[in-house]
Amino acid sequence: MEPWVKELLDVKENTSLAINKRADEILKILMRCKLAYKQTLLPNMLLVHQDNRSGAMLNSFDVHAKGKTMADIGFSYSKLGQSIAMELPADPSARAHVIKCNEKLVSLSQGMLPAVNGNERWSTISTSHTTSFLKAVEQQCKTPENDLSAGGCLSFDLLSSKGDDLKAMICTGWEWTCICAEVEKQCPSLPAFLQQALNSTLLKINFLCLLNL
Repeated sequence: MEPWVKELLDVKENTSLAINKRADEILKILMRCKLAYKQTLLPNMLLVHQDNRSGAMLNSFDVHAKGKTMADIGFSYSKLGQSIAMELPADPSARAHVIKCNEKLVSLSQGMLPAVNGNERWSTISTSHTTSFLKAVEQQCKTPENDLSAGGCLSFDLLSSKGDDLKAMICTGWEWTCICAEVEKQCPSLPAFLQQALNSTLLKINFLCLLNL
């Protein structure tokens, strides 16, 4: 076992630390070992990680409902939170599995989720709904949200005319923490763990915001 793997697993399994603290420490280890890096990614470079939400990945209606909420308040880089992605596996069969899971998700979405374009190199383990919605806007997918549509499909022109950050998010992207494929190969449970940690942090932030209403 590589020394960094043991160090990572020791932190992951240290339940005396809060889950979000463990996630922060793991990311520090990966950055120090040059197994994670920062890179600006466009939404269309990303799939959804196959283990997100215990394999459910995401819900197409939730994607559009959250997109509607963000459109109502204005898309903003400051509201994105921490964006983390995994490199797609180097092994062809493992990579094909990720792509197949995404293609199946799209096929069940009744045209509401963006098609796989074949150029994706990473998969999201956070910011998944936002990224999928922005891809759906770019591809003008079907939507149940009438305020966002033209003829029943998402309208890039309509949504990008509001003067917020939506157009820039789609066209220039934003900074992600990218984790090398070798990490998932050595620690298969890590993406699900990080996703759980990021969800718990987001729920806490939302709860605190409600308290301040």
